[in-house]
Amino acid sequence: MPKIRHLAPKLSKHLSLLPVTAILLTPYLYGNFSTFRHFLIFYIIGLARLRGNVKITDKRFVFSFVIIATFGFLISMTNGPGLLNTKYYLLLISPLISAFIFYGSLKHLIPTLIRQLFVFSCLTQIIVVMQSKSGLFSLGLFQVLSYGEDSTIFLSSFSDIESSFCFMFAYFSIFFFQKKHFGNFTLALFMTLLNYKRIVLVGLSLALFTEVIVNRLNYQSKWFGRLIWVAPYVGVTVLLMASTGQFNSIVKDSTGRGMDQLTTGRYEIHQELNKRLFTLPDIIFGHGIGTTHTEVSTFEFTRMTLAHSDYLMLFYDLGAFGFAALFVLLMTRLIRFPIQYSLTVFFLIVLALDNTIIYFDIMFLFYLLLLHIRKHSDTLRIDTIVSTKP
Repeated sequence: MPKIRHLAPKLSKHLSLLPVTAILLTPYLYGNFSTFRHFLIFYIIGLARLRGNVKITDKRFVFSFVIIATFGFLISMTNGPGLLNTKYYLLLISPLISAFIFYGSLKHLIPTLIRQLFVFSCLTQIIVVMQSKSGLFSLGLFQVLSYGEDSTIFLSSFSDIESSFCFMFAYFSIFFFQKKHFGNFTLALFMTLLNYKRIVLVGLSLALFTEVIVNRLNYQSKWFGRLIWVAPYVGVTVLLMASTGQFNSIVKDSTGRGMDQLTTGRYEIHQELNKRLFTLPDIIFGHGIGTTHTEVSTFEFTRMTLAHSDYLMLFYDLGAFGFAALFVLLMTRLIRFPIQYSLTVFFLIVLALDNTIIYFDIMFLFYLLLLHIRKHSDTLRIDTIVSTKP
């Protein structure tokens, strides 16, 4: 009986968090369930009322979040280009709001949720592989190894199954490495390698290197923070230059592959977007939300419907001013401490050549880990969402 009483609180925690895990991971098994991720905010608010140490005080604020979640649910069921384009920007906001409320009201449950998400992510990945016709060879690493014997094959990456798990396991790897949970880190790193995405492995390597350096500096580095501040602007500048062909000869000489072959079709998309959208004055003030997605959807030379570069999508849609304002807001209000740098480095790198902001589960995990590892007192006004019970 004493053992049961001891296990009951832990079991209760895990059971209360299972719906969160299910909402985030079920779409990997059943794609039609992705719409329900927009309902996560409702469950988190309900869970905050039942298990949190807070009470919801600003009803207007909470109401606005509910409206955003509801709107996201409705537009995710549409096929029209207008509302569907808005979905990508909603997915930039909705996971952040969900993570804020969870962090502000259920902070004590975050370690349990992280462990549960990691375990079930591994299990879900195994189920997805088992359901695939190719089995293990559906994973990115085995696809690359079976492609040929030339060592340059590792410059390519492809997979028969949804490979966004690679981002999830990379974030887990960084978090466990920072926490010195090396058993979990080894497993997370192994799962990341199995999924094999080049930009993920580059980002993960630099993120772990960042963590080692910043840790040796006792998390007191200021110059590293300045580098991270300018990274988005350097990144989008390099991508814009690359889309005009300025690096073609360098890439060909160093890798033996053309730019489009090396980027698995992304270069041709970026080149065409540059021709169509790099125009004045629109490039300063933006072409409007969803323009990039609409343009890519009309390209006859590719089946891709996304730019596969969040930097370029945000730059063309929001313009130079909007792009700069978005990242200034992100850096000043969310990423404040050196302990957050390693996660941030990975996040900023994968934005260059992939479209991670459309994945609710990945962004929710990133924001939650980013908030959880803060060691200092909060500077974010989370109390505008929730406040401590008297």
